[in-house]
Amino acid sequence: MFVTGEAGIGKTTVVETFLERLTGHADVAISRGHCLAQFGEGEPYMPVLEALTQLCRAPDHEHIVDTLSRNAPTWLAQMPSVVTNETLEALRPRVLSSTKERMLRELAEALEALTEQQTLVFHFADLHWSDSATLDLLSYVARRPQPARLLIIATYRLSDVEQHNHPLKSLKYDLQVHHYCEELVIKPLSLAAVADYITTRLPIAAPAVQSGLQQFAQMIHQRTEGNPLFMVSLVDYIVSREVNDGRGGDWSFQQTVQYLDIPGGLHAFIEHQIDQVSDSAQRILQTASIIGREFSAAAVAAGASEDIDAVEASCEGLVRQSLFLQRKGTEEWPNGMVTSRYRFFHVLHQQVLAERLTARQRIIQHQRIGEQLEAAYGSRAREIATELAIRFEQGRDYPRALHHRWQAGRNATRRHAHQEAILHFTKALSLLTHLPDCQERKQQELSLRLILGGSLVTAKGHAAPEVEAVYAEARTLCQEIGVTPPLFPALAGLYRHYVVRGQFAIARELANQLLQLAQHAHDQTLLMGAHGMLGYVLFLLGDLVTAQEHLTRASPFMMCNDTVRLRCSTAMILVSPHAPLPPGRCGFVAIPIKPANGTMRL
Repeated sequence: MFVTGEAGIGKTTVVETFLERLTGHADVAISRGHCLAQFGEGEPYMPVLEALTQLCRAPDHEHIVDTLSRNAPTWLAQMPSVVTNETLEALRPRVLSSTKERMLRELAEALEALTEQQTLVFHFADLHWSDSATLDLLSYVARRPQPARLLIIATYRLSDVEQHNHPLKSLKYDLQVHHYCEELVIKPLSLAAVADYITTRLPIAAPAVQSGLQQFAQMIHQRTEGNPLFMVSLVDYIVSREVNDGRGGDWSFQQTVQYLDIPGGLHAFIEHQIDQVSDSAQRILQTASIIGREFSAAAVAAGASEDIDAVEASCEGLVRQSLFLQRKGTEEWPNGMVTSRYRFFHVLHQQVLAERLTARQRIIQHQRIGEQLEAAYGSRAREIATELAIRFEQGRDYPRALHHRWQAGRNATRRHAHQEAILHFTKALSLLTHLPDCQERKQQELSLRLILGGSLVTAKGHAAPEVEAVYAEARTLCQEIGVTPPLFPALAGLYRHYVVRGQFAIARELANQLLQLAQHAHDQTLLMGAHGMLGYVLFLLGDLVTAQEHLTRASPFMMCNDTVRLRCSTAMILVSPHAPLPPGRCGFVAIPIKPANGTMRL
């Protein structure tokens, strides 16, 4: 179920009201995940992992962890906070050969197992900020033919999806065509609905006051265009002015109309609300605004240099007054600190507050928050690598930002989310431009380009132009730095690119260079790979005799009874089906050619 609409239209309120009615049913489990504008950038499966983590921390959660351990070990391994170190170690051998396809299948099967005894409801908020891996998972789960008592509700803004041509747009249309989803579009409030709200909100019992209700409601509706957030903000603004005629508690619309022209728009309403709270609360809210729509009190305390107890007390006061914030439970950091979590009622509140900070204030506070998070997570900092990368980048600490961005790319690679990995490694390359131009920086760039090449190959294939460009840059860097070992994978990447593109002459020249490098290094493993690549391209070029020589040298472990002999008109090609390939090295395939006599034995 997709719940869509514009900012402030009430998507979250509609969904949360529905979920509140389900709360308390013994056979219904509800969990939530959020896509965040800052932290969701390239963070694979972020809302899904958040929702699963909530389930694993709920009462009577043992069967959920057991089900994930049996059916989805690759997912449980991504949530170290819900299992012991011993369980993590036991999971490692089971997830070594994981792939993206396996991760999708595992979670789908786990969800089907979990919903055998109860209904499971997921709410994924702000899907317009989602990563592509999460959308792939939603598509896969929606298409599963197996029965499951599963409901996934996702909210998103129409304008963001349309404006940025988000992949969610095509996913929704595709699922709609095949009747795999429903869509609920939240419309603006009607004039009658606005009048109902005003009647409920304001004391207008007197008949004389009722006569001005329609005119007043019409003015509110015209100013807000039926947007619930704008309407509530405007009414709050009027109420805060305490405009009351004092006659029996009835509201005087004639006196309130004049205040409609004071604020020029919603921005002014929110500014007015901010000005009504204390200076300390304003500082806390401003710091919270640069963290994200949802935040922890501990992170705010670090950024604002405030005592955490004072921050929580201030946030609780705002929650009690229904100003800006709502409570979102607690979380425990790896260092044992337990902190409360809060969420802005609306992203517009967050944006207006963030605008109040100067550029220098932003830099200092991002740096403080990053340092606090890095220290709290310690050896587990890689779990929040994306957030740390953003914090230190915004705090102008580029060496730390580079380190965590690299780690975020590795996290994405482990989750087989290679599109996200490409984003992280590309961003890491751009961060290098902020570091001094020295030998160490070139070494880092070389390593990044090689690892980026692997992600590009997996995501787009060997023949992609981006693959050629990244390996060509890596080759140039090797020549500039004067290092030989990294040159082999750079040339090998170019070799495979040209083989797949059918440019065999260029591939042969690269294979010859690879063979020379291997001979110079006296590395038997590299020699095997170089002979194999040269033999393969020679075979494709039709030089079968020379190809046989190199392919034979590429498989020194061959034994006579394990060898496949393909008798051809011009050559004998030898391939061993049992020859072990070194880890990480490229294998090769010999294609049998039918001999003239029409017989072929394998």
